[in-house]
Amino acid sequence: MPDAEVGSTITLDKVLLIGDKAVKVGNPYVKGASVNAKVEKQGKGKKIRVFKYKAKANEHKTIGHRQPYTCLVIEAINA
Repeated sequence: MPDAEVGSTITLDKVLLIGDKAVKVGNPYVKGASVNAKVEKQGKGKKIRVFKYKAKANEHKTIGHRQPYTCLVIEAINA
């Protein structure tokens, strides 16, 4: 969710499964279910180094990658 701002509240309406005492499984989603969440922070993960090598061509390349993430705090689950 790159467009969500830190501190804002978002609603996730595509819920696949709800379970407390009785489990409801969606087909593909549970009807009428939603989750309210607050965006705590956004950032990038640890750097992963990718090394590509071709044996007989004497060719190698190192690439770095950092995956963006959004940290959410679940406030309410509405069934």
